[in-house]
Amino acid sequence: MARKVLVIGGTRYFGKRLVSLLLQNGDQVTLANRGHTPFQFEKPVRHIKVDRTHDQEFKKAFASESFDLVFDQFCYSPNEARSACETFNGRIARYIYTSTLSIYPSVGEFHETDVDPLRCEFSYGSKNDFSYSDAKRFAEAAFFKNATFPVAAARIPLVFGEDDYTGRLDFHIERILKGRPIVIPSLNTRISLIHAQDAANFLFWLGSSFFTGALNGAAPTPISMGELIALISKLAGKTPIIQTKGLEEDETPIADFDSRYLNVERALALGCPLRDLNEWLEPLVRQRVHALQR
Repeated sequence: MARKVLVIGGTRYFGKRLVSLLLQNGDQVTLANRGHTPFQFEKPVRHIKVDRTHDQEFKKAFASESFDLVFDQFCYSPNEARSACETFNGRIARYIYTSTLSIYPSVGEFHETDVDPLRCEFSYGSKNDFSYSDAKRFAEAAFFKNATFPVAAARIPLVFGEDDYTGRLDFHIERILKGRPIVIPSLNTRISLIHAQDAANFLFWLGSSFFTGALNGAAPTPISMGELIALISKLAGKTPIIQTKGLEEDETPIADFDSRYLNVERALALGCPLRDLNEWLEPLVRQRVHALQR
């Protein structure tokens, strides 16, 4: 039986991949967003144009709506999370919130228990009232405090893909190809990554499961900045210029001196499909090197 699924966001990057998976599954999909990004999918998708940062507009848009499943790709504050709960309480069966590695305030390897949204002290406010890390962490806490429906928070790291609009991987490839310096405080810094398709697969799997609570999703093995730069250098056929200090415009956008990466043992034990880096990173870097050399 087809599910009624709402995706808040969903018109680019791993969001549009998630929508494609839902459509392939035979689900009836509704997208809710501001309508700024054109989208086209292989099957009809219903569209609700709404700005979720405007509380009353958001509640009015869904006043007569109900869904089996909601994927929230676009929540950036505890106020927005509380508004979503007030809007959907009693009218949906399950909620998947796209969270982030950034909710972990410390350094090193992170287990889900390192930040418990049920015990997290937080305050309400808009995204402009907090740092990105605090805003996403407080949003998690607000969901678990206010929701009467089951909630799962998908904590994901840096997402790489062929169509990455942030250009974080391309930043390094372009500088290596052009012989420009890259400022990396430590090549030993370890980070977590996930491919855009794997991020979509992770969310889809969560939506089809009965899991509630927070769950890390990433490639099981982290990578050091030195390993990433070495791979790019090999495929680009260029020697990188790496500096530990330099101009702000040359600073890597994906890491600082401290290692920060996700432990995904819980997700793997639950049977979640998470590919390791050796299955996708080199082909992706090769594709991006070829594209940027043209």
